[in-house]
Amino acid sequence: MRVEGLSFSYGNQAVFEGLNFASESRIVGLSGPPGCGKTTLLKILAGHLTPNYHVVLDVPSPSTLVLQEDALLPWLTVMQNLELVGFQIDTFSGHPLWGLVDPLLTKRPNQMSFGQRRTVELYRAIVNKPPLLCLDEPFNFIDLTTRNLFMKFLMDKYPMVKIVMSTHHVDELVELGADILKFPRQLPISAMEG
Repeated sequence: MRVEGLSFSYGNQAVFEGLNFASESRIVGLSGPPGCGKTTLLKILAGHLTPNYHVVLDVPSPSTLVLQEDALLPWLTVMQNLELVGFQIDTFSGHPLWGLVDPLLTKRPNQMSFGQRRTVELYRAIVNKPPLLCLDEPFNFIDLTTRNLFMKFLMDKYPMVKIVMSTHHVDELVELGADILKFPRQLPISAMEG
């Protein structure tokens, strides 16, 4: 993954001016305080936002983006939400993380905790094996046991997928063996090397 000369702004507010970073690591971590541009960068890498300018934007494609906001459709069951992305129970019931969502299949989002909904969203993104998986604070509200299952899977069972993940918990990035890109507190972010 390589980014050179990336600039992006929301209106007159510059977020990135000449951002540069490159990584050969399978997992790249984004670390920094709220409002420093981590989520914006994930959206750019996933193709959801178009930069104002870039020299090089060399990232795998297609991608899946999991944001902090709840993305399950509230009027559908978990199974129906999974089916929206081509999920077939016969294909995925043998998946190593299947046990995390199996008890929830008939529930609607308003019948589950935020941690359970987050678990479903992560599972839905992971089973599709996109070339690039962009995760925004993925383990917020998830219990430690479930978090550890996801972490182990991402480290050991997912070798062909590039992962870019933001978090305030740098220990998670260290545990994953991620190449860490640290964002400063102030904007704009200029000419960083990671």
